[in-house]
Amino acid sequence: MKTNGVRVKKGQAVLAGRVLGALVLGGLWTVTAGNQVEAARDYSNLQDLGKVTLVEEKKEPVVVQAEPETAAEDTYAGGQVSRKSSIGVLGKKDFMEVPFNVISISEETMQNQQASNIIDVVANDSSVTDLTLSGASNAWSIRGFKTTQQDVQLNGIYGVAPRYYTGIEYLENVEILKGPSAMLSGMAPNDTVGGVINYVTKHAGDEDKNTVTLTYGEGHQFTQQLDMSRRFNDGKYGVRLNVLNRGSQEDAYKNESNSANTVFMGFDAKGERWRTSLDIGYIYNDIENPQYQVTMSQATANKLTALPSVSDDATFGAPDTYRRVTEKFALWKGEYDLNDDWTAWAAFGMRNTSQDGLSNRFLLNNVNGNARVSYVHNRQINKAISSEFGVRGHLQTGSLSHEVSIAASQVRYKVYEDKPTVTPTYTTSVYSPSWQTYTDGSYGPYLIRDNRVQQSVGINDIISTADNRWNFILGGRIQQVKDTSYSYSGSTLKSTTRYDETAFTPTFGIVHKVNDRMSLYANYAQGLSLGETAPDGTENAGQTFAPYKTTQYEVGAKFDFGKIATTISAFTMKNPSFITTDDNYYALAGEQRNRGIELSVFGEPREGTRILGGITFMDAKYITLASSYAGYEGNQATGVPRWSGVIGVEQDIKSVEGLSVNTRLTYNGKAYVNMANTLSTSPWVRWDLGARYKFTWDKTPLTVRANVYNVLDTVKWHALQGSTTNAIYLGKGRTFTLSVSADF
Repeated sequence: MKTNGVRVKKGQAVLAGRVLGALVLGGLWTVTAGNQVEAARDYSNLQDLGKVTLVEEKKEPVVVQAEPETAAEDTYAGGQVSRKSSIGVLGKKDFMEVPFNVISISEETMQNQQASNIIDVVANDSSVTDLTLSGASNAWSIRGFKTTQQDVQLNGIYGVAPRYYTGIEYLENVEILKGPSAMLSGMAPNDTVGGVINYVTKHAGDEDKNTVTLTYGEGHQFTQQLDMSRRFNDGKYGVRLNVLNRGSQEDAYKNESNSANTVFMGFDAKGERWRTSLDIGYIYNDIENPQYQVTMSQATANKLTALPSVSDDATFGAPDTYRRVTEKFALWKGEYDLNDDWTAWAAFGMRNTSQDGLSNRFLLNNVNGNARVSYVHNRQINKAISSEFGVRGHLQTGSLSHEVSIAASQVRYKVYEDKPTVTPTYTTSVYSPSWQTYTDGSYGPYLIRDNRVQQSVGINDIISTADNRWNFILGGRIQQVKDTSYSYSGSTLKSTTRYDETAFTPTFGIVHKVNDRMSLYANYAQGLSLGETAPDGTENAGQTFAPYKTTQYEVGAKFDFGKIATTISAFTMKNPSFITTDDNYYALAGEQRNRGIELSVFGEPREGTRILGGITFMDAKYITLASSYAGYEGNQATGVPRWSGVIGVEQDIKSVEGLSVNTRLTYNGKAYVNMANTLSTSPWVRWDLGARYKFTWDKTPLTVRANVYNVLDTVKWHALQGSTTNAIYLGKGRTFTLSVSADF
């Protein structure tokens, strides 16, 4: 916007230069005592720019120009966390303004910690538990409920993000919203209910970028990465390119090797009333000799008095197994300002994933350590097409303002598979595994296994009082799921199962801004999971159930002291499950209840000292179980520690310009392996160290980073979650990573 000769920057409150007495913009502007320029709202043709900053003054008629917030302004003190996150249909919101516990980890944090995958990033949050077995099996839990890469969003859209590849070299931010979010984003593809992770892709900034990074570590991996960006036509168009090549002989997971070739491009353009972006990606990822879990039956787990004592370098993945993945995706998004109050948006994306994976299962048979090894070969093509359309705008009813959002979304999935039979199945020992050469079966055609359509319509209203001290969120979403699954005998179609059900999920939230530094909030939210079909042998065999709901009640307080921020929240979540009742009916009659308290903190409390972390207490219990497990009601859920915490501190060394050191401590309490709660993992603490040195050599800015993960090389058993098949796996040992980045 231009008028009368002063450049004004939105969102700040300091006037540089002379005190500005008055500006004329189709009416009267005044300067407040707090150096804030505000519009006189009584004039219909005025536009409120909010707080402004005078950065230049001219003697000729001056111009007032509103400028968008920059990335730096969106980043909280210390640069580790961004203030704003994408909250589904609500759009991008400041963390203090929403009734949810949300955090957005910045690219700067990912770079300085030398994070190579999503697991390295979410490790900064105490409410997220790492369940990763190896590079071929990445998983985690949020608030005690398991999720995987398949349920990650890409720029707020389900179905488009890479299905298997977890690298983060193309990401600007990783956003974590804790708690169910069916109203905000729709039903997750694989029924995640504990929270949602959103990938925000990189786009060109205001300045050109030419960065080359060479990395060695994580075992014997050597990685080369290029990050380039340009803006054209006075900043109207932008393009960003990220290319990565990683060769590997052996990575951090014992004998496993993990190589990758990736190319990501982000395009964006903007006009006076429109904005658009296009992200495309290509991935090839080859993991050889992946490591796997050790599983055991309930009976075996109940007889064990302690977990097997094995060497730290023990491996349970058979030699010559692999997972080779090729993924391609594209996502277009666009926005158009219909007028000053209403904006329409649309998104369309697609993904094609081809996977060839040969893995083994390692089943512990008895307390003597005898185990059975079997193989599974899965060749799969997974396709997804996603779309979303919506409008968002403002209304006024008396003294109350409304921000209304209406959105419709659809995700279509198709899965094709070929499962060759692999032999043999043989016996070994968990203490000293020996392996036999397997024989792969003959390949057949790719047969369609699943055809699913998830579509929904959501509407939401944020109601605010005139002083903006109270915000009320009311919303709901109608979700429909159509699914056709196919069963074969060889390559001949044996049966088809059809599913067509609908569910409605409401959400309510309230935020009270006590003052500029403190907000109180509460919410009621629901998550959705795909309903099941009653199996043969039950009284209601063949009955299909509508998507079932996980419910959450949460209250919390957020504090923003300018240099440091913290969130305290308490929640209870109830997740139902299907069980066979005493009268032989298959019904939604089971329940797990997770109740917890979270404390998170981030910021730069003093110049040069940055902190990021939190602590979580979780009480996860089985409330109702099938009759065969009824004796376990009231017990702690498997794989969920009562206490977990993480705290990272980074310190600039003032005596050496450009040098920073960092450390991080992570704690996980004991977790039960079996539902009887007679077998558990031990509590563990992991200590990580790192350093960063920035300097200029021959006019080229360089950054050297060194990190040591698990300094004390503490390798412990970890417990997995979410199944009556009990499972454990060994954590990652000590690794060292060194990198050099050059900005040309």
